[in-house]
Amino acid sequence: MSAKHSDTNRDEQPLSSWKEIGSYLQRNEATARRWEREEGLPVHRHPHKIRSSVYAYPGEIDSWRASRKVVPEPAPARPLWKIPAFALTLALCLVMVGNGLRPQRVEAQGTAPVARQVWAQVSYGPVSADGRYAPYADWEAGGVGIHDLLTGTDRIVATGEVGEIISISPDNRQVVYLHFDEKQRGYRLRIVDLRGADQKPRDLTRDQGRASGWATLSGWTPDGKQVLVVKRAEDGIWKIEMISVADGTARVVKSLKWGGAEASMSPDGRFIAYSTPAEGQPNARDIFVLATDGSRESAVVQHAANDYQPVWTPDGSRILFLSDRTGGRSLWTAPVKDGKAAGPLEMVKANFDGNLLGMGRNGILYYEVSGDERQNVYRAELNADGKVTKPPVVATDGFVNANRGGAISPDGQSIVYYSYRPQPTVVVRNLKTGEERAVPTTMPIRSVYFQGPRWFPDGRSVLVVSHGNDRPGDIHYRVDVVTGRAEELRRGVPAPAGNAFFLGIPAPVGNAFFFHERDAQGARLVRRDAETERSAEITSVTKESYITEFSVSPDGKQIAYTVNSLSDPEHQTRYIAIIPAMGGEPREVHHHSKDLGSSSRFNALEWSPDQKYLLFVEEERGGSSAIWRVPAAGGEAEKIGVTMKAEIKMPLIHPDGKSIFFTAVESDNNEVWALENFLPSSALRGGK
Repeated sequence: MSAKHSDTNRDEQPLSSWKEIGSYLQRNEATARRWEREEGLPVHRHPHKIRSSVYAYPGEIDSWRASRKVVPEPAPARPLWKIPAFALTLALCLVMVGNGLRPQRVEAQGTAPVARQVWAQVSYGPVSADGRYAPYADWEAGGVGIHDLLTGTDRIVATGEVGEIISISPDNRQVVYLHFDEKQRGYRLRIVDLRGADQKPRDLTRDQGRASGWATLSGWTPDGKQVLVVKRAEDGIWKIEMISVADGTARVVKSLKWGGAEASMSPDGRFIAYSTPAEGQPNARDIFVLATDGSRESAVVQHAANDYQPVWTPDGSRILFLSDRTGGRSLWTAPVKDGKAAGPLEMVKANFDGNLLGMGRNGILYYEVSGDERQNVYRAELNADGKVTKPPVVATDGFVNANRGGAISPDGQSIVYYSYRPQPTVVVRNLKTGEERAVPTTMPIRSVYFQGPRWFPDGRSVLVVSHGNDRPGDIHYRVDVVTGRAEELRRGVPAPAGNAFFLGIPAPVGNAFFFHERDAQGARLVRRDAETERSAEITSVTKESYITEFSVSPDGKQIAYTVNSLSDPEHQTRYIAIIPAMGGEPREVHHHSKDLGSSSRFNALEWSPDQKYLLFVEEERGGSSAIWRVPAAGGEAEKIGVTMKAEIKMPLIHPDGKSIFFTAVESDNNEVWALENFLPSSALRGGK
């Protein structure tokens, strides 16, 4: 598992889930996952709290889609499964669960292959060389931790900052990690010694300046004196580097013109195995072995398929890797000797559902399996005081766990939402009869941050964000919910080339709509007249700040918005402000400040129908979210009684004030699994 970030895209609003990524591609979630693992779809992982989320930038996806080249599937090589007894034994160890092949815990019998769960959490880097420890990040307290897979205990080894990618030294005495520096807006390489008490991390980023926009840790030399790092330089060239643990000096081993690499250090420290795209074929990776001194290099796996995530066996005689050459993702092995290919490739395991985390000296392969995600529109009853006392219930019947939105029509008779069937579909539900009707739209819908469509005041049309196939950029459409007819309202240009805009909200009165856009200069709220096609800025913030949410008052005269500010070098400041819809001086109604690195944030913002309150959502410890309200005139904020172990979006109160609708996104933890007894004993020599 790796976390990938691109500073060139930091001003572009990311797609924040597998469903959003699939929606942007006009495919379902399963297809998006398959393209990521088989065709190099640029998906990033940003671990936080107790799970690992994914995100992707539309600009990167547009570039990937433009260069995507579908290649014919080659005939598969002769796999190990041809041996009947071996095939039957492993087949009995695996069962189909959910959307993919998931290994189940079984007891080992003799030398039969065994797949088992070893940790119901997300690992923030490779498992230690002896297979005992897995690194993790404590996003609540802000710290780097190590989980003992044998005893099940946790230990915090560095406090005050979070490591997004973490690697443990071969002797388990040091930990190196990548930390995102909020002040300098870049990554820093940090190291902490585990021996002795009160050890403090030290910086291995020698220039003390902005680190690369994308970087990952790929291993250590056996003596623990150097760390293998892959990063992208500002000129766009990717580099495989060796970083000295003593003083942070960097030595470039290889520069890669055609794309980033996934690298792995051989057990003896003599070679680096890495995968990288072939020239002109960004979605077909090959695997090479490079001497750590850069003196020689050899191709080990060259094929029209996508071959990636190389991992060495304990004795260095084989390289394990993932490949799509049989149609789905499977686990393969390539024999090597003295840095060169040494025999035919063999398939070890078909339909492999995981990302490789490394192989320990104990001969066990560790990998990570992604958890499932569920999103539903909920409804909760409100008392006379506007509080919730009964548990919320799911408000939609069809396609449970695949719905988001729940915007209430102006007459209060219906809600409109997105339903993944499996493609994103606009659905209107009558609140009295429960009748649901899918709107016959044809454009590719983009749902940002689990938001849904929004009603225009006519009660017949909704505002939908889409993206174009003829050229990149988001598009705002007005869609008739009866006929499905779509009218283009505005087209944007993706950042950083221009501006990127996301959530759009129609004015409750008239024919205007509001949207949020951002470019290199900062973020703005904009009002656009749909008839004259003229736009006017309402307010803006500097590039050190982000407008994260906004909401239009029911009478259309005021805009409330939330800002996350990084202008203070020591704290993150979040506040909610109100400004006249035609522009003017903003008025702050709620303020919140925490130390840098705090994961707390405001996730939603909506007006109450009587305009007395602003509803917002704040994250809490343990991955929960709560709906709060604050008086629009200013005052103390208070919870309304809805707290869920989920991300909550669009908390909208019905016009009669008797109920509230919201979207809740619940995610299962990623899990660490182990595969044992799947290689011949000759591949483990010297590793015990």
